[in-house]
Amino acid sequence: SKSVSAKEMLTVNLRLAAGDSSTFGGGIVIDTISTWKLDTLLIDGNDGSSRAKAISLSRLSEFEGMKVWVKGYIVGGDVSADSVKYVAPFTKASHMAIAEEPGERLRAKCFGVSLPSGKIQDQFSLVAFPEHLSRRVWVKGTVVSSYLGGPGINPVTEAILE
Repeated sequence: SKSVSAKEMLTVNLRLAAGDSSTFGGGIVIDTISTWKLDTLLIDGNDGSSRAKAISLSRLSEFEGMKVWVKGYIVGGDVSADSVKYVAPFTKASHMAIAEEPGERLRAKCFGVSLPSGKIQDQFSLVAFPEHLSRRVWVKGTVVSSYLGGPGINPVTEAILE
């Protein structure tokens, strides 16, 4: 949701996902006079409501505070605010890092994912399963603006490996 205060203007641009062959262009302007705010809405059919409609990590901030399915690749563990460990052995079973690409090595493009104790941690911990590195994963959980030094998913309630 967006809110516009007095003396603000909000422009919402609508666009289709890359590769969509349809044509569309348009937007909405709300003017209360003065300060401009700009927002873009991507229309790609993926809303995170199911594994099949999982969102990409590049859209994570759009879903802050919501419980959604997210897709990515497991790229590392032992995550901190300024680093991710990309090679085994790992020492922390409670979380992992995922990214859009399996070979990602930039901390800013890696997202922390909590692995709560129990079934999820038992099946996904890189301490126990370092061979999960570079595998595609879908996780369902709550998107948070700050987890282990950046945006992430905490808590996770479901996870599936490809």
